Amino acid sequence: MRNFAFIDNNNTNFGHLIQRVSEKNDQIKFVNQWSQHYANAFKNSPPEALFEWNIRLYKSLKEVFTATCFYQESLIAKESGSWAAFYFLSYYSLFHALLANVVLIPSETIKKLSEINHTKLIALFKSTFSDHKPHIIRSDIDKVFYMFKYLREYYSYNMPPNDFLYESDDNIKPDIALPYFLRSCSQLASLLSELIERAAHKHGKEIINLDEHSETVSNWFQILNCPKHPVTGTHLLHFTDEVRLAETIRFPTPVSFVTELEHFTDEFRLYEGARFPRHASGEEINPGAFVYRMLCR
Repeated sequence: MRNFAFIDNNNTNFGHLIQRVSEKNDQIKFVNQWSQHYANAFKNSPPEALFEWNIRLYKSLKEVFTATCFYQESLIAKESGSWAAFYFLSYYSLFHALLANVVLIPSETIKKLSEINHTKLIALFKSTFSDHKPHIIRSDIDKVFYMFKYLREYYSYNMPPNDFLYESDDNIKPDIALPYFLRSCSQLASLLSELIERAAHKHGKEIINLDEHSETVSNWFQILNCPKHPVTGTHLLHFTDEVRLAETIRFPTPVSFVTELEHFTDEFRLYEGARFPRHASGEEINPGAFVYRMLCR
């Protein structure tokens, strides 16, 4: 009989989480705690909660892909000596990895999530996932976050006449520190997505008329997935997001990352002849393959 970690699933990879929570009893406690959070979210909400959590999971998976893409692009920037771009991409890679989990905290409404600032993001993430047992994410996440922020802002607002920050002993090298937290945060979001899918199937309520909620669902989707245009006041969605919105209205039940992964990979930055950035060697970055290795086995 296979010894599963956290949940009984042959496909999920939680290797970085197991490093932090190795005892089976602690894994079970974590799963039970968050399963209860999501059960309550569905039990205490009207049927359209299915739409909301479908949108949240899509947003979360998009954040994982964004974080991965920014990390891979940061390596190209470093390789080319574009230090301002390197620090910018490294910081926002971590930012989006954190956001992938924060959008899955039931107490945070969609409106609050759409307005979250950087300070609130790291504070909420750390207080939820690092400060309390089982400390599933390392507690120095805030120190890494603020160091990355310092490096980004240094180059954004006070660019030095020559590049020296990377070699300074007082700083953290983002390309060394980031992969661990990117993998940890992505695997955590994947675990939460599995628990949400299970809670939805067990506690989600039937939606009688799907189209009746289309305006509300469109509003939720838009404010989580794109900013409002400063001139027109409209939300500009790419065609792939518009298709995903239509699918959400037709099929509201949320699904886990592993269930969604292949389809999402096919849609992510591969339309209209798009090509991923390349290293000097000519090799393209491949966010989909990187995410697959992080989340699946």
